[in-house]
Amino acid sequence: NFKVVHRSVGQFANAWGFGLDAGAQLQRNHWKFGLMLRDVTGTFNAWFHNTELVMDVYAQTGNDIPQNSLEVTVPRAIFGVGYDWQIIEKVALLAAVDLVATFDGQRNVLLGSSLLSVDPNVGMELDYDKTVFLRFGVNNVQDVKNFDGSYYKSYQPNFGIGVKLNNVQIDYALTDIGDQADALYSHVFSLKLGFD
Repeated sequence: NFKVVHRSVGQFANAWGFGLDAGAQLQRNHWKFGLMLRDVTGTFNAWFHNTELVMDVYAQTGNDIPQNSLEVTVPRAIFGVGYDWQIIEKVALLAAVDLVATFDGQRNVLLGSSLLSVDPNVGMELDYDKTVFLRFGVNNVQDVKNFDGSYYKSYQPNFGIGVKLNNVQIDYALTDIGDQADALYSHVFSLKLGFD
């Protein structure tokens, strides 16, 4: 999968980039297994900053004025396993667990080391006739330190819907429902075209 990425920070900055993903799937009866290598060669984003909008603020605070820059997203591997239940005719439930592995040093995840960090993700998808999909999941589980030195668990709940008509699938996801994680919420839209 070749991808083109566009990122925007309002009027202040935007980026264009490209990257490469690769994956494989295996299905055995109701079981599904998958392996995905994201950003295999690194995903490159070229940032363009509108320095005129922030020049005065940066000068008053003594900060360097940002210039155009290049950002590289490092590779990661995702191993997933799922089980598909046929609840009643035309209604099915898919439960899945993904293990997201990164290799760029220790991260604040449930399973972290200096060599490898693994972030487990859990999700469910309810579908009607493989046409309408309702999704819910949890990821980004972290230990967050309070100002008093104590820790609490932070997590990111996500919700999504999807519609598939013939060879066209449109998906929408809302991340961080209820602002449970330190990360901001995002709206994610996807369009998939099939050539069966």
